Amino acid sequence: MNMLDPMMLGYDPGSQGSFTPDYITSAYDSRVCEKLIESTWPSRQTVDTSDATNPNSLYQKNAAAAEQIYSPLAPKAFRLLKLHRGTEKVHCSILVSLEDHALKYEALSYFWGPINDLKAILLDGFEYLVTPNLFEALLRLRKLDEDRLLWIDALVINQSDLTERSREVTKMLDRYSRAMNTIIWLGKPLANASYGRLDIMSAMKFLSQPELVAPKDHDSGEWVPIKQAVEAIFCSKYWSRAWTVQEMMYSDHATLHYGSITLDLADFLRFVDVNSHNADSTFLRSIAIGDKRVAMRPGYGRQKRYLRIPSWLGCYLRHRDCSNPRDCVFAYYNCFPPEARRHIVPDYERPILRMALDITLAWIASENNLDFLLQIGCRESCWLRPDNPNKQCIPTWLPNYFGKQTNCSGRVVAGPDVPQAPPPLSNPVVRFDGKSNAMYVKCVLLGTIESMGTPHYNSIPKFKPFESFIQLHLLRAKGKVSKLDKGLKEVIQVHYPLSELPEATNQNSEVMQTIKEEMNWKGESLNETNERHLRIAERLCSWRTAFSYKQWPPSRLIQTNKVDVPFGLGTEGLKIGDQVFAVVGCSTPLILRPVGDFHTVVGNAKMFLFVDGIFLQSNLAMFPPGIFLDITLR
Repeated sequence: MNMLDPMMLGYDPGSQGSFTPDYITSAYDSRVCEKLIESTWPSRQTVDTSDATNPNSLYQKNAAAAEQIYSPLAPKAFRLLKLHRGTEKVHCSILVSLEDHALKYEALSYFWGPINDLKAILLDGFEYLVTPNLFEALLRLRKLDEDRLLWIDALVINQSDLTERSREVTKMLDRYSRAMNTIIWLGKPLANASYGRLDIMSAMKFLSQPELVAPKDHDSGEWVPIKQAVEAIFCSKYWSRAWTVQEMMYSDHATLHYGSITLDLADFLRFVDVNSHNADSTFLRSIAIGDKRVAMRPGYGRQKRYLRIPSWLGCYLRHRDCSNPRDCVFAYYNCFPPEARRHIVPDYERPILRMALDITLAWIASENNLDFLLQIGCRESCWLRPDNPNKQCIPTWLPNYFGKQTNCSGRVVAGPDVPQAPPPLSNPVVRFDGKSNAMYVKCVLLGTIESMGTPHYNSIPKFKPFESFIQLHLLRAKGKVSKLDKGLKEVIQVHYPLSELPEATNQNSEVMQTIKEEMNWKGESLNETNERHLRIAERLCSWRTAFSYKQWPPSRLIQTNKVDVPFGLGTEGLKIGDQVFAVVGCSTPLILRPVGDFHTVVGNAKMFLFVDGIFLQSNLAMFPPGIFLDITLR
């Protein structure tokens, strides 16, 4: 076996992206795993409105009417909705337009909202049920003296037809990019809000000023309604809906509609951007440029500024809602880079297990690394056999991307300008065997775990050898954190909040003062601050275990410094005898457990003073072949 052969999972780079037949379902009935995932899916809705087979779903209730309203579409045709003028019952009709000669229309971006107390409208003369929030939007958008042409997914797509829904997922970018304007419907202002309509109107007027400068005195009465208005806008459930991300990024122009009040989205974002750099206001920082709710902006799609899959997993998936596990992928389908999209199949009947495989392929193709392995450890309980939880049914190298758990790696992207993928590296050194569900990688063994601390949220201070190690290095550096090794400094910054560091180091007052000055975050950029906060949040949400390990002698060839005592941090579930590897193509070391002639993936580890797997991947010729091992993951 040639381990330098970059043959990907069922993908041959020389065969124009053809896939081998499905194989991973042979490990266990994929439908059993799928039902287990769906049972743990944290839906905030009482009924899955997107499940066309559920007799209680909205789509099934509309199925009889849909059969009369919708007819199959020609390949280059799509539907539009005519919202009829008037003041009586909401009346709409369906029009068919051709993509090459599309009619002028506006697109609606909204959230489903509660699904109880459904409202009826007339659609082509048939009663058709919609959610209260969509009903309210139709009432507000309806004009008295002229009809309005709209694209609204719930009404122009036959939601009872899974095949049509799957096909339309890939065309969402065309629908929003062709629209004259995207109407962002935030819902109605809360009835018991502490601010009045006049306050919001005056605030909106301020937000749309050409020369936008916030009042110097943020505690003044003039500032209060502006602050409340912005908070009210961000409190809308719209910002927690998964589908709105692609709807916004493929719209060239959009307007916010908050009840009867409207505001150009560009004016609102200009306010956020201008004031995000004002360090005097905690409030402004909380809605600052790094806020994930406005990270993707109108026009990003046309500018080819895509959402990277790690960013999707770390910042979007766990913060935005959808009622169907598949939608947590399909809702972002058009946000992903084209090379990732080629490996994701929008199909509502596709097994979730196979979709996890699709995402893994997309990750490799778009990121050129194996960092999907860093997600192992948070979501894998859904992969276990319900009849025998101790029996492995899915390869341990395949993450379960579905769910709201925090990502294990802590590598997230903050900021509105989502970084583009780095220049392509050499292909990851990886090969997959469909018959045995094995993944073959090249790596360097760093060492074998000999002792561990107690798993805890604040694991480092509970592990005395590591604490002494940190104290010694800080004392040698006289408290100057910036002079420490990069790997050691990163771990201190991530795992020691400023308030805990002096206590943990237990040094003299002069050293502690230097540490406080070194750890003063005011010098950070806004994006760095947001990323640090997210990393600390990851630390608080994931169990970490400090450990020491016995080095494998050849691993010293890839050290960046000499270490007196090697330490690391690992995810929950470590055992003495587990091995730590630097895997070629993976930017963080992995903890693997030897089982016979193969290894299983336990989780990732924070290690000190070792080059990462991406560096190894790009510079294989620099290192003697003898330090690399070929191992099998199952």
